[in-house]
Amino acid sequence: MAIYRIFPEKDTFINTEQTTGNAGKDEIIEVGGYTGVTDGTGQANRILMKFSDSEIDDVINNEIGNTNFSSSLKLYLADASELPVDYTLYAYPIYTG
Repeated sequence: MAIYRIFPEKDTFINTEQTTGNAGKDEIIEVGGYTGVTDGTGQANRILMKFSDSEIDDVINNEIGNTNFSSSLKLYLADASELPVDYTLYAYPIYTG
């Protein structure tokens, strides 16, 4: 089984609590979220990553073809605090056409 790695061209995050947050200023992107203490609305960090469409197309068309495959996203932990027992990340593609 071959492994093909595709790295993002760009990454950043959106923070609902602090609108002047990182936003791509350094190499760390943040994941987090919690319920608001006073109003219960909650806060969240959302990661945005841009992958090269041509790289993805190349791997699919020239390497994988119509065979079965699986894919995964690997993120590494740099720092952690107040981690919950269970944590779920959701990933959604955004097509820019």
